[in-house]
Amino acid sequence: MAALFVAVAAIVTWASPSNATTWNNQTLTFTYQFPTAGHVFFGSPITFVADGSDHLSTFSNLAPATFSVQSIAPDLMQIRYLYPLADYPNGAKMNAAFPFNGFTISGPSGLSPILAAFVDPNSNVTGLTNSTISSLANSVTVNLAGDVFSPGSVGLIDVRFAETPVPATLPLFASGLGAIGLVAHRRKRKAAA
Repeated sequence: MAALFVAVAAIVTWASPSNATTWNNQTLTFTYQFPTAGHVFFGSPITFVADGSDHLSTFSNLAPATFSVQSIAPDLMQIRYLYPLADYPNGAKMNAAFPFNGFTISGPSGLSPILAAFVDPNSNVTGLTNSTISSLANSVTVNLAGDVFSPGSVGLIDVRFAETPVPATLPLFASGLGAIGLVAHRRKRKAAA
């Protein structure tokens, strides 16, 4: 019975929330791409720290967009992309005549992999949808071609990272599996006798 309790405790601990190593406070790279995906726009890429502070999307425009990346949950980061009201009092419409007008943000390898990237429900940019966002293990690409930024609107993209087991739970999990095996072995021996 004690072995069964240890096994259950190990499984509950294994299933409990664990930590994710996200982009929080990591050095990332922002690459603006136009007029096609992969064509790096002049003044890009930009290296920055994901600490929630604002950064310019390119250094070649007189009035570039602003972006930031911040942690909003242990396994969730948020990309915030906007055209400042002071520079764009009438908003901004992204050129739809070209197949790609957007950016990629990439982080260092060795972190928890990205599970998904998606539009946050509080985003209010017309045309920004989940189908215009793609992700790999350590990067997110957003195509803004044709999107409309009304005055003061903000594009919000959430990035979910895989949770990794807390290392201290691994030995407990292994002992729980061993206890289950021991209980099964004893039952089998009793049934044979």
